[in-house]
Amino acid sequence: MYKLIMFDDDFIKQGVFTDILSYSYTLDSIKYESAIDGTVQLEGIGYRFIVVDETVPDESITKEQVMNFMKTAKIKELSDECDKHILGGFIYNGDVFAFELKDQIRFSQQFSLIIYSMITGEELNVIEWKTENNGVKEYSREEFLAVCKAGEEHDRTHIQKFRQLESYINNTVFEEMDELRGINFDTEPEAVT
Repeated sequence: MYKLIMFDDDFIKQGVFTDILSYSYTLDSIKYESAIDGTVQLEGIGYRFIVVDETVPDESITKEQVMNFMKTAKIKELSDECDKHILGGFIYNGDVFAFELKDQIRFSQQFSLIIYSMITGEELNVIEWKTENNGVKEYSREEFLAVCKAGEEHDRTHIQKFRQLESYINNTVFEEMDELRGINFDTEPEAVT
């Protein structure tokens, strides 16, 4: 079983909740299943907190361990935000393209068909594709390959941004929770020395 330990900004223990069977958490909330209380959800938590095995002595928990636990929550939050940006679609030459998982699969299928037609010499000169803002449009093979490349760049750019933020968080010692809370997907990470 696990226990939840909460600390204030001065790293003074504020509370301990025991008999936790399972849990999920964000930077400001935790939902856990307790052997005694059933499902418990705490939201708007202003404290730093950590969940550890019940056998770990409270006094052995370090500030660094707690901050690393909180960093994990922030990184998960940013990963979700990255996915949202990617799945939100992209713009190429004034056309807005959906890019949810089903759309990405369709892009891959169409790309494969184009490559196949280039290898076999089969004719595939016009590709019809539905845009979000201009309805169904026709694209030449070359135009559609450029659209696919734009989709890949959209995906890669957001993943690279996430990786920069993840590295920044993992390599920075945060003294205050507000510093960590203040990071979002639009944050430009400072150089970490």
